[in-house]
Order: sequence, then C-alpha cells, then structure tokens
Amino acid sequence: MKTIIRLLLIGLSLYAFLFVSCASQPKPYYETKLGKQKQKHYNNIQFGGSQHVVKNYGKKKG
Repeated sequence: MKTIIRLLLIGLSLYAFLFVSCASQPKPYYETKLGKQKQKHYNNIQFGGSQHVVKNYGKKKG
C-alpha cells in the first residue's frame, strides 16, 4: 500500500513539474505588444498605408 502511494506521489509530482515547465515558455516575439506594433506598421507600409510614419519602438528619447 505504501509503495502504491509513493509511486502515485512521484508520478503526480513529475506530471506537475512537466506541466509547469511547459507552461512557462516565453511568448514568441510576434505575440508581444511591441511585436504586434511593428507587424502592424510594416504591414501598413507593405500594403499601401502611410509610408512616412517614423516609429520609435521602445527606445527612450534623450
């Protein structure tokens, strides 16, 4: 009985570890706020939008 409980706890802890490690992956760049802004800007240029807009993505002035 103790071995079954021990194996169950080990299995559940391994499952929880794998779940947490897979869920904490960083987002791809195109899914971040800055990536979406850049993608929108470049798509606007490519498909006939305003080409004279100068963007300052995340850079501090000064």
